[in-house]
Amino acid sequence: MHTGLNARPTAVVILSHLMERDGQLGTQSKARADLGYRTFDTYKLTYLITSGWAYRVDSDLSISTAVKTYLVEKYAVDPVNIIEERSARDTVGDALFVKYNIVRRLDIRTLHVVSSDYHLPRVQNIFEYFKETDCSLIFHGVPPQTHQKINSFEKEAQSLLAFQATFSNLDRKNDKQILQTLKEKHPLYNGQIHGRFSAQIHRPSDAQDD
Repeated sequence: MHTGLNARPTAVVILSHLMERDGQLGTQSKARADLGYRTFDTYKLTYLITSGWAYRVDSDLSISTAVKTYLVEKYAVDPVNIIEERSARDTVGDALFVKYNIVRRLDIRTLHVVSSDYHLPRVQNIFEYFKETDCSLIFHGVPPQTHQKINSFEKEAQSLLAFQATFSNLDRKNDKQILQTLKEKHPLYNGQIHGRFSAQIHRPSDAQDD
């Protein structure tokens, strides 16, 4: 690990895109993983975090595992430096579950967040909204490999508005309220689009009840 024994750890989280049934990463997922590794290596970070669930109906493989495999095979990253977060189904889940299950548990000092350029404004808004007070956030975007269609940016704007409508009036310090809202009102977690979210949530020890 890069971090000294007496220093708080640092990390980079890679927000994945798509993969094939056998775990082969799509173009954007590869580009994000490559940038994630370069960030890890350049800044001498402690951990690489891969995030994402088993979203394909024809495979039980989590995309977090697929990205981990890619990093180990391409860059010979020691698996001990890679942490998987398999609960996240979207960017909101990435921000919340990485915060609850990794940042707090390991007392991460600085978290670098990697995604694609077109996705980054929404990523930054969501991660900043849910950020842990004493954890600094730094964002990195993969430049477009090909021309991005305007509907990609429109979709991002619409998704950001939906996020704000669902979460902006909540007490962001009230973890119980936030998690309940996620499971009841977010279509990726309440069963409206995919199966109802049932994975174990490691509730923070300091979560507020009201």
